[in-house]
Order: sequence, then structure tokens, then C-alpha cells
Amino acid sequence: MNLSMSALADLPKLGQGIRNRRISSYDTTGGNSDMWRLKPGETAKIGEITGAGVIKHIWMTTTEANHTLRGLVLRMYWDQEETPSVLCPLGDFFGLGHGKGAYLSSMPLQAFMLGLNCWFAMPFGNGALITVTNETENEVPLYFYIDYIEQDHGADSEQYGRFHACWRRERVVRKTIEEGPNRTGTVQRLNKDGADNYTMLEAEGKGHYVGCVLHLDTNEPGWWGEGDDMIFVDGESWPPSLHGTGTEDYFCGAWNYN
Repeated sequence: MNLSMSALADLPKLGQGIRNRRISSYDTTGGNSDMWRLKPGETAKIGEITGAGVIKHIWMTTTEANHTLRGLVLRMYWDQEETPSVLCPLGDFFGLGHGKGAYLSSMPLQAFMLGLNCWFAMPFGNGALITVTNETENEVPLYFYIDYIEQDHGADSEQYGRFHACWRRERVVRKTIEEGPNRTGTVQRLNKDGADNYTMLEAEGKGHYVGCVLHLDTNEPGWWGEGDDMIFVDGESWPPSLHGTGTEDYFCGAWNYN
């Protein structure tokens, strides 16, 4: 996403072979009931696109009641694939954990309580399909925009990666059991090989890792954030290519966010 002054300078340039499109939940009767109502267990195809293009922006909103943000499940398919490249609860996809509305500000994701925006570019060469499944026991409203461009030329999968997102949850996180002094002489649990790490992502093939959103809840009195972030690349063994210093440090904070 280009946010520099050159972006303004490029505004007069005319695109070649590109057409802007939008799919939305607008009221086709001309009224103001601009939502789809999803029954319990229903899967709605909210976006079916043929040909080649790039999804540029997705906006959605719904209710916070009855755990709807966790109970609506989002799936995205590229290029006629049978297994979704995106499989995630709706709220978590937009960065909201525990099924609750909140404020979140970042370049690719924003949430204004229940106003949810995603700006990740999502290219496809032979069609795209986006579905939402209502796994709650209640009928729920869903409002949405899917903004995309059509292209005359295909989005070559060798040059343009396909967007992927997954969701994981674990009730009890494993702990390392070996104890000993750290460099300051404090006795604590030591992590010497990463064998008991909580795995946030396990992916195969070529691609870019673009980030994650982490939400947790704990009933322990101690600070949970001392676990180091580790990224193992291309099947490598210990030590990982990227080894950080703590959870809050990975998310650009420090000192328990104080």
C-alpha cells in the first residue's frame, strides 16, 4: 500500500485493462435494508467473481450479540480450488478476539468496534469465491462490501502469491519443564529447543509471512509475555532464523506494555 506523496502524483494516471467492481449487501428493492440475513447453519456465497483480478478492500459489520463475531466463519477460495485459502472466524480475521468489538488500527486491518476493514491485496487468476457460514443458533445480519478490480491479464501465481489466513486456538498451552538459572541468575523454566512452543502458523511452499494477531486469556497471576517469538524457515532445525526476546517485544511493545 503506497501512502507516500507519489501516490497522489499517480492519481491522474489512467489504468489499462483494469475495471473497478464492487459486490455489496445493498437492498436490491431500492430500500434501506442493506443487509443479508443468515439463518443458523446457512452458508452464504457473498462474493463470486470470474476471471482474473485483485480484491483490494473488504468491509463488513454485524452484531456483537450471541458471539456472532466468533460464530460467523469466513472462507475464501482462489482459482477454483476446493480447499479454502482463508478459513477464520469473522471477527478474528479482522483482528478482533474473544468475539468482542474493539478499536484496532494498522495498515492492512482496521476495526472501529464493529466496522471491520481489510486492505490486503488478494490476487486471483481464475475466479474467486468468498463465503460466510453462520455457526450460531440465531439468525444474524451481515453487511458487506467487496471492492476489487478486473484485469484483462491473469495474476500469475508464480509472480503473485495467493492470500492465506488461518485461525488456531488452544485451551491449555504447553510449558517447558526444565528449570535452571538464566543469565541474571534467576531460576525459571528454560526453552532450549522450542519443542513445546505454541505453534501459530505451519505453512508449506513459497510465500511471505505478513503477520499475525494474538489474543489470549489467562487465570494465572504471572506475566504471560516472556515466551520468545521464533520463526523457523524452510524446515530448518534449532536455532530458528528469527528468534525474538518476548511476546510484547514482537508486537512492538516493551516492559509489559507499561
